[in-house]
Amino acid sequence: MKTHPIDSWTGVTRAEPELTLVPAATPAVRARELFQQARIVALEQLTALQVSLGQARDLAQVVADGGSELYGPGPQDLARRLANELSERQKTLQALTERRAELLH
Repeated sequence: MKTHPIDSWTGVTRAEPELTLVPAATPAVRARELFQQARIVALEQLTALQVSLGQARDLAQVVADGGSELYGPGPQDLARRLANELSERQKTLQALTERRAELLH
């Protein structure tokens, strides 16, 4: 191993590191890595959608609980049905997302 002087008065030297080049990834390896990254981003998007569905469900439930006197019977009924539907869709999406996440690990 080569050494280089740091201080000529004290004779302190430092070792020269042995550097090697990392071989470039093959196109197949690179494609696999990019595809894995894309799957991770897709999982993040599914999780964001799940959160958004939950927020929309909560807001619909607030309107449904507000009473027909405040919102009127049409919007209240629609909000109640929407809250129920979004709750079911959110559960389905959660199950699908969990299954997808298992495939990544």
